[in-house]
Amino acid sequence: MPDAAPLTRKDKAFSSLKHFGGIFLYLWALLSIPALHKSLILSESGIHYRQGFAIVNALMLAKIIFVAAAPAWHRDDNTAPVLFFAPILRLPGALHSDW
Repeated sequence: MPDAAPLTRKDKAFSSLKHFGGIFLYLWALLSIPALHKSLILSESGIHYRQGFAIVNALMLAKIIFVAAAPAWHRDDNTAPVLFFAPILRLPGALHSDW
């Protein structure tokens, strides 16, 4: 069996972008649900609420998770702790008591 060709910078960058995009989309979906609920409740009173904070929070948390988990993705055995993301994903709920 021939050895696989080494990854180029372009391949590594695309792989990292896919990882970051996946984390961002997951966090955005997770954070946009409470924001959507809040906007629906406030729209009944005629108050407009925008979802920009969910996007910004998702970007910031995705960056933190991506940087913290980067060494785990580049290991040879491709194993990461199962509960690696659990404390980080509970952080928004712990910071905002109105959820």
